[in-house]
Amino acid sequence: MVVRSEEPLAVREGEHNAWELVNETQKRRAKRGWLIPQPAHSALSGEMAKHLSPAHFPGLTEAVVRAIALHDTGWSLFDAEQVASRNTAGFVPTPFIEERPQVFLSAWTGSIDVVERIGAAEGYMVSRHFASLGKEPSASYGAAERESIEGFQQSEEARQERLLAASGVSKSELEALLQANRFCDLLSLFLCVNLEFAGGAVATFSQRAVEGAPYRLGFDGG
Repeated sequence: MVVRSEEPLAVREGEHNAWELVNETQKRRAKRGWLIPQPAHSALSGEMAKHLSPAHFPGLTEAVVRAIALHDTGWSLFDAEQVASRNTAGFVPTPFIEERPQVFLSAWTGSIDVVERIGAAEGYMVSRHFASLGKEPSASYGAAERESIEGFQQSEEARQERLLAASGVSKSELEALLQANRFCDLLSLFLCVNLEFAGGAVATFSQRAVEGAPYRLGFDGG
């Protein structure tokens, strides 16, 4: 679940890593706000992918764009449970960054399974996306949770080898698709959370399919 707080996070002056801003908003306990299911956020990612420049993100076929739009579909059941519980006394939403491995590994695997049905290249892209997210386990995870993450990594590495061979596309081309998915994913999250820019503050995005400086997004007048 993406939690959008009614109270914005103030971003002042200088350059700020876009992911770190998103991460900070999800760590705050919102007193009031909105719940944005992950599948809705990923659908927005897909809409953004339709408008990316081929010069910056090459190879975005209709199938790839559809895969980007569905890359978080595995969260559907978990987020639906939170939505159904929102009016329960004492309910506190769990943002996606605070979910435990038994939840996010299931959501990730479900998402990859769905996207793999679109095509091998698309499945590889989303498998790489989630496998990269799981490479730095939280220090709060127990031994069993770390073992589950290691098992996920091994399973996805085997899947990636199979999908790479089946895709008929070079690894470098698939890695470019991965960067497109990462960029759209982060940009969508960035817009879903509540950030208030002022004083010339700029957000930076390092996800690029071609070499170059990070993309910079600024807002004039707040």
